[in-house]
Amino acid sequence: MSDTKVRVAVVGASGAFGLKHLDGLAQIDDAEVTVVSGTKLESTQEVADKYGVPTAVVGLEPVLERDDVDAVILATPTPVHAEQAQAVLAAGKHVQVEIPLADSLADADAEAALAAAEASGKVAMVGHTRRFNPSHQWVHHKITDGEFNVQQMDVQTYFFRRKNINAKGEPRTWTDHLLWHHAAHTVDLFAYQAGPIVEANALQGPINPELGIAMDMSIQLKSESGAICTLSLSFNNDGPLGTFFRYIGDTGTYIARYDDLVNGKEEPIDVSHVDVSMNGIELQDREFVAAIREGASRTRRSAASSTATGCSASSRSSSADEHAAHPHHRPADGQRARPRLHAAELRLRRPAVARGRCRADPAGVGRRRHVPRHGRPVRGRPQRGARRPGHRRAARRGRRRVQGRDGAGGRRQDDRRTPRDAAGALRRLAAAPGVDVIDLYYLHRWDKTVPIAESVGGLVDLMGAGKIRAIGLSEVSTTRLREAQQIAEIAAVQNEYSLWTRNPELGLVEACEQTGVALVPFSPLARGFLTGALPDPQAFESGDLRRGMPRFQPDHWPGNAALLPAWTALAAEAGCKPGQLALAWLLSRGERVVPIPGTTDPDHLDENLAAVHLTLSDDVLARADALVNHATVVGPRYSAAQSREVDADTFEEDA
Repeated sequence: MSDTKVRVAVVGASGAFGLKHLDGLAQIDDAEVTVVSGTKLESTQEVADKYGVPTAVVGLEPVLERDDVDAVILATPTPVHAEQAQAVLAAGKHVQVEIPLADSLADADAEAALAAAEASGKVAMVGHTRRFNPSHQWVHHKITDGEFNVQQMDVQTYFFRRKNINAKGEPRTWTDHLLWHHAAHTVDLFAYQAGPIVEANALQGPINPELGIAMDMSIQLKSESGAICTLSLSFNNDGPLGTFFRYIGDTGTYIARYDDLVNGKEEPIDVSHVDVSMNGIELQDREFVAAIREGASRTRRSAASSTATGCSASSRSSSADEHAAHPHHRPADGQRARPRLHAAELRLRRPAVARGRCRADPAGVGRRRHVPRHGRPVRGRPQRGARRPGHRRAARRGRRRVQGRDGAGGRRQDDRRTPRDAAGALRRLAAAPGVDVIDLYYLHRWDKTVPIAESVGGLVDLMGAGKIRAIGLSEVSTTRLREAQQIAEIAAVQNEYSLWTRNPELGLVEACEQTGVALVPFSPLARGFLTGALPDPQAFESGDLRRGMPRFQPDHWPGNAALLPAWTALAAEAGCKPGQLALAWLLSRGERVVPIPGTTDPDHLDENLAAVHLTLSDDVLARADALVNHATVVGPRYSAAQSREVDADTFEEDA
């Protein structure tokens, strides 16, 4: 492989999806298309000329003979996917193949391709495009955040194609069960969003006498969670064309139409912030290229094991491990920065730096986070310009949802991702010249299936490589902090801590004080509650994380709201804003407590900073402590499902 770029060949380059891959690869800095291949040299050369590719060939064999090709993307007919994938791997090259790998699980070539991938040590990826579409990513984030559970997916894939033509309207020289290609995408997506599939039924309509394939199909699926999927497909539909996904869940309804997303009332949902591109093929190719660059094995990504999405439409299946899902995609090292920053973020960062606020914490955990009180969260680069002396930058490596072959799921740390995550964080942070190291790198939410020593060990390696200067932990218990300190010096622990979330007082505050660790409370304003300015939670936007948190739900909110009149009155008596009183109380808890209130409003920034200079009497602080605490707040911090993913110290009644 080239020292700087992955050299890619696209086979089937003049077809509809070959061109989509070329469009996507053109946006990836770490990829270079060196060869395009097709069935006719003239049309393939035209594609090469259009995209500036130096070499055009006919067929796969000339591609595999070349030494300027590291990886091959196969945008070729389904019947040859498995055979060609094996040939690519045998030539010592990485491979990505369009979904499905084969028309049937009974296809011997499909099993052989899987075995070849396992033996090769190369990246072998089946293109799970739907997982990468921002609209479906947005829904997946809500699922992994515990805010939404799929009850039913209703999917319609309708085209009008009664002749053997491709998506460009051009004649095809081959036929396959093309409806099953579309069905495979939905089968895979349903398993990804709802969990392992345990039951499937399929019917196909009349066989087209000219093409020899079914033009109509109906599929029913059921997941291990009990969710169901109804999929209707037709090439006979003379009407609106495309694939439409309706997610019906316990907390809402969402309709995805390719890259557009609306709720059940047809109100648009902005998904432009979800990833670095709105192009699912580009995002899929970014994952492929990134996996190659990090030296990943076949199992690092959506892999050839997904022959599950290639089973015959007439089959029935009850095997959960046939529908294994892959880790959720996140932007990778080498990707271009997000195309724009929100204006609110720029308005905030400039005055923050000007006021001497020297710690930038972008909370890069891979998905949007709620910013208490002050508008929507933002993700992007630090402002451009010279790095201010003393300005510290922090980053976090997050976790992703995985689904194992044994059907066990959950969010997992993959320690092989650590170097890539750190490099990606550096790329996003290094907008200013000369930024080549992360000052403080957090391990976000320790994965309970991985020994803490192993996870922290990966960060120690990064310190040795000069990529990070200090190690932090996030959402960990006192016990886990002590264990981590046996491996490395821990500079900071970032846990939720406020008047209404007192878990750190079960031992973490004392441990940090004793060992010189900074305690960095996130959500110090209790997710907006302690500002005294929250609306009724029923008015929260549909994507607001607080909707899934027990303290804001109808069973508990009235009891918590009853605390607010006395709280705001106490702040008025103290001569400050309610939020300032909450921050001043936290600052009184010790020299090593450094709260990080989130905001996108410069006025609120000034308000929060002013809390540092407040002088409050011991009486006011004691009354604040007595008014809002674990005994007076109603409801647990997280739901049971959310709590299982967190290692923080827990009160007995919440365990």
